Amino acid sequence: MTHASAKSLDHTTDAEDLAAKMLAEVLRLPELIESFARKYREIMTRMQELKRAGLIYAKPHYRQGKYLYLIYPMKDGERRREYIGADPEKIKSALQAIDRVREYEALSSKLARTEGCLSQGQRELSQLIRTLSVK
Repeated sequence: MTHASAKSLDHTTDAEDLAAKMLAEVLRLPELIESFARKYREIMTRMQELKRAGLIYAKPHYRQGKYLYLIYPMKDGERRREYIGADPEKIKSALQAIDRVREYEALSSKLARTEGCLSQGQRELSQLIRTLSVK
């Protein structure tokens, strides 16, 4: 065997090894894609639950240590205030709705990251298909 034919044989083996590794990686894709899709659905479901339960985008403010007011963000140059009062059930309900906003916003960020990963993965997969389709 000549040096050139031995070197060509090494390249063939390397290419076959690469192809085998690629096939092994490709087999993982359906599970990974489904995992991301499942995560996306779970996040969306939880966000819908939170929204149905009620979200209050306001800050709590107590007057005289017992009367709850909700202070909303400024809109059109005015800041809305809502009197909740001293009723423990109303206070609890309002504070829970404010807490749900925190979870909702965290999930919204997580959803955006998940969408970004899916989008990037789709672009890279398309690029890989274009690369391997070159004849």
